[in-house]
Amino acid sequence: MELKEWIKKYECEAEPLKVLDGYKLHFEPDKGFFYWKMIDKTFIIDHTCTNDIRYFDRLTSQMAKDNGCTLKTTMTMRNPAAYVRMSKAHLDLKKSGIRPNGKWYWFFEKEVI
Repeated sequence: MELKEWIKKYECEAEPLKVLDGYKLHFEPDKGFFYWKMIDKTFIIDHTCTNDIRYFDRLTSQMAKDNGCTLKTTMTMRNPAAYVRMSKAHLDLKKSGIRPNGKWYWFFEKEVI
């Protein structure tokens, strides 16, 4: 799919795509997209739409490692138990919550090794 098709899919399932300052786009036509940035040694993932979350989990871990990060963070409104099983990330309930779009997002952290 083209990027505009992935964005349409994202907006139907989540919220209008509004990229915050400092985020970079990673896009693969056959896999989807995500936005990312680094703050200190934390690799932050935002706005993700994919048909292969396992692939993006491995890719973002490698990107974080290649950029010298020691922590990777992301959020999802999907089933947190399934995401924890797949990613082996830590669910942080204190950072999880309702976002401005009115939807609950689960917040995850994962050590980069």
